[in-house]
Amino acid sequence: MNIDERFKQLENVMVEMLRKQDRTVEELARMREGQSELNTKIVRVENRIERVEGKLEDVSRNVLELRRDTEKFQQETTAGLTQIIDLIRGLK
Repeated sequence: MNIDERFKQLENVMVEMLRKQDRTVEELARMREGQSELNTKIVRVENRIERVEGKLEDVSRNVLELRRDTEKFQQETTAGLTQIIDLIRGLK
């Protein structure tokens, strides 16, 4: 192989390396775009989770309030029924 053939072969190798480098750079750019899209989706999901957590706290407060109200109603009902029973017993 003479010197011209070697230079031509080297040139071909370098051209192929540059093409591969260009493809790699393009692929990295696509991957960065994909990562950016994923990051945006993650932020949206995190925001939704925060809203759901806020609603869950509201529901928990409402359940506790309902439980207190129900217990109070049961106590008042029991007291009222006891008074009615006492009145009925007093009539006999």
